Amino acid sequence: MHLPSEEAARRLLAAISNSEKLLQAALQSESIHDLENALDSAASSGLREEELIHRAQKLLAQQLQIRQDAEKQLEDAMEARRPSMLRKALDVSGRSQVDDAKTQEGEDLLKQLEFLLFKLEAAVGSEQRAATLQAAQVKVPRELLAAAEKQLNCLNELHRVLAAGDVPGTRRALKLAEMAGVKNEEIASADEVQRRWGELTRELEIAVSMGNTERLQTALSNTDNSGISEEQLKPARNLLGAFQRSDAAFLELDEAIDSCDAEIIHKSLVDACNNNVSDSELILGAREMLDNVLFLRQQLLKAVESMDLQRLHGAVEAAHDSLPEKDLANAIHILEELKTGELGRLERHLKAAAESGDFRALDALLQRAENAKELGVQVEELDLDHYQRLAQKHQAANIQMLQEDLQRYRLSTDWPAVLDRPEEDQEEPTPEVVEVVQLPSVVVAGQVQLDLYPRGIRKEFLTLPREIVEAKIQIALPDASEDVEPVMEARSRLEELTESIQAMLAEEDKLRKIGGMEIQDDGAYRHVTLPIALYLSASTSSQEIIEAFFEVPEDAPEASEDTAAGRSSRAFHRSKSFNSKRRAVKGLWQCLRRLGHTRPELNSHCLHDVRGRVLRRITVELFWTQPVTYRETMDATCIAMTADGLVEVVNARGVHGAYYGVDQSSYRIQSKGVDALFGAVAHLGTERSEGSDMQGSLDGKMICKQMMQVRLDLLPERVTDLFFVLAATNSRELGKFTQLGFRVVDSDIGATLAVEEEHRSQLTFEAVVIMCAIYKLGDGYWRIGSMNVTCSGSPRDLKAALSKLEQLGFPRKHETSSQEHLVVESVRRYLELPRSSVKAANVNIDSSNTMTIQYAIEVLQTDDVDATSRGEELKERLSNGLHDAILEEMFKFTNEKVKPERLRVLPVITKSLSHLFIEV
Repeated sequence: MHLPSEEAARRLLAAISNSEKLLQAALQSESIHDLENALDSAASSGLREEELIHRAQKLLAQQLQIRQDAEKQLEDAMEARRPSMLRKALDVSGRSQVDDAKTQEGEDLLKQLEFLLFKLEAAVGSEQRAATLQAAQVKVPRELLAAAEKQLNCLNELHRVLAAGDVPGTRRALKLAEMAGVKNEEIASADEVQRRWGELTRELEIAVSMGNTERLQTALSNTDNSGISEEQLKPARNLLGAFQRSDAAFLELDEAIDSCDAEIIHKSLVDACNNNVSDSELILGAREMLDNVLFLRQQLLKAVESMDLQRLHGAVEAAHDSLPEKDLANAIHILEELKTGELGRLERHLKAAAESGDFRALDALLQRAENAKELGVQVEELDLDHYQRLAQKHQAANIQMLQEDLQRYRLSTDWPAVLDRPEEDQEEPTPEVVEVVQLPSVVVAGQVQLDLYPRGIRKEFLTLPREIVEAKIQIALPDASEDVEPVMEARSRLEELTESIQAMLAEEDKLRKIGGMEIQDDGAYRHVTLPIALYLSASTSSQEIIEAFFEVPEDAPEASEDTAAGRSSRAFHRSKSFNSKRRAVKGLWQCLRRLGHTRPELNSHCLHDVRGRVLRRITVELFWTQPVTYRETMDATCIAMTADGLVEVVNARGVHGAYYGVDQSSYRIQSKGVDALFGAVAHLGTERSEGSDMQGSLDGKMICKQMMQVRLDLLPERVTDLFFVLAATNSRELGKFTQLGFRVVDSDIGATLAVEEEHRSQLTFEAVVIMCAIYKLGDGYWRIGSMNVTCSGSPRDLKAALSKLEQLGFPRKHETSSQEHLVVESVRRYLELPRSSVKAANVNIDSSNTMTIQYAIEVLQTDDVDATSRGEELKERLSNGLHDAILEEMFKFTNEKVKPERLRVLPVITKSLSHLFIEV
């Protein structure tokens, strides 16, 4: 065996020991380079520490795999060019002993990417952003540029809508740019422009809502050179033209009323209504004036036809200040002829009486001359003093003759003997039985006012308003959070706002939601919108409500310098005596604060598209179903009445009032011919469609509908009742007409005001159905009610329907006596008095169909009763329960309930009887 030398052995031991140390050190450092060197050393030195070598080999393999993975990750990151990914890969490669050259290459790329992104983020303006983005696209992945591209697109869109003058588009683009992260300095100028545009357009919106011509003119002039698109200003300019035409129509109607010319008033009234004059008081006054002028003209015509001097003089006097010259000319001419004729007759008769010496005829003719003088006859020409002296002379001569005749009679008879007859020979006069009536000492007097209401009304649907204010409430939809559910929170805010608006209204005014809550999202803003309509009575005008919407006190946070700028120029002074009592309308801001709603976002800025209008047009739809194969049909007819009688009958064939006895000379306007309603009621036509529904009940049936339009603003003021009738034409199979109903629609917006789908299930033996009525009570408001009254007849013969209405108390003045009796009887029964103690003093029905019944209770003074104390006791009792007692008595008599608000018991007074008026 060959053994190494000691020196060789020592060198080998040193090499083995060194290899072992290197392996142990490499295992400690986990460095790939150290592990490779240590393993090479172990292999060359022949180290036999298998376990140590195996551990080193295993660790080296692991480290090599880690480095390989890190290099792959770095390569992928460099290829992806994502800074965050590259930064992470470099961090991993630093720990994974990746080659420094590769790591440096990655670091250089990372620096380039970060520099480009920094430049992109720092870029300001579209051009700089575009240039930087274009340069960055070479190095940076497109996904990383998405935000920058979105910002650039938002900025470009903002510039586009700004250049186009698109106000809502600019507002939306600004919000989207802000959401995309566009820098404040990039949108600052656009934000300033949008703020200015917002103020200008808000002022435009308020001016349009108020209907203020001058304010709208000023608002439009302020938009000159503002950059707002002319296309967006066009609606406001069109409305300005409409406002100016409305103002002109207002002034024309105002002047027409002064003219007292029926044709001019009617023409101006039609123009005012067609041009949407919103002063309902002026429109009402014009209708009342037109009715008054036509009534006076009618009275004048009848007086002329009578050729009665006194009647014609009275008619001319009554109409002198209310009719134009052209209407009076003929009557005045005939009156002068009658005066001349009367003067001639007086002259002839006076001469004849003077020649005959008939002083009695002279006295009668002189009295007739005095009466004629009061009628304007020039009796001064007749020398009445001469005839007066002549009458006195003839009277004195007649007296002298009678005295002489009496004297001769006395001388020719035994005159004193006549006086000496005994008393028993004289006939005693039979004493006359006289009823002695004890006069009362105290009178308790009171008044009851009753709105003459239509009988036969089954159900009252709605009281139609005089004016309507429409608006959209729009509030921002809150963001979702743990404590806030957006829709519920929005609903709560809407309720607060509607509650505050309701607080602005009078008790008789109504707030109606004309649609559901709608959520709108345009990507930039989320809003909740609720359309509403305010139905206003005569005590509040739409103009006052709209002004109260936008009136903000100076101490309010949202107040601005021009908050109270300009009342409506179209709310002209009302020169006529048409004013009803007005109430002060509280502003929206005050109502919000008074109810404790202090959210800053709830204010007048939540109200949009605010418009006020008069309820002008309603459409009455009468519908039914019939088999598709059935050729017969039904016709709709409107019967119009006043409190005194029939006015007109209108259907698809025209007006037929003359056929039913309406005097065609009454209330006639030359421009409207013989239509006593002046075209306010018209038949619109018929619609037919095949029926279909989910249940199949309408299969094989035709849904038929006839429509009639009513112009409430043109309807003569004297008209109190409109009845809508369906009548079968020539059909003998009435049972085929089923599911009769009606619908009343606001023609301007298509909103349903009242509907009864299954009004009558089927016709039976009577071919005419009075479906519904639109009627006016003492307060002047129109109401809608269903009737469902049947009778015989046909569309060409509605006499049976008129008779049926007469049975129900139409025309309404037919009901006067019965209502008077009911009130007096109610007072008597309530106080438990004898029938003769309560008397009706006076009954009056005014133009608004309100009946005022004055009653008096006579209280007698007796030994047991002090009249004054008894009167005060009765007064106290009448002040408490009389209202309910009258309602109960009316229900017993008519079997119909009267609404309590239609009956008003006025204060009772007690007074001593001090003056008597004796009428013989």
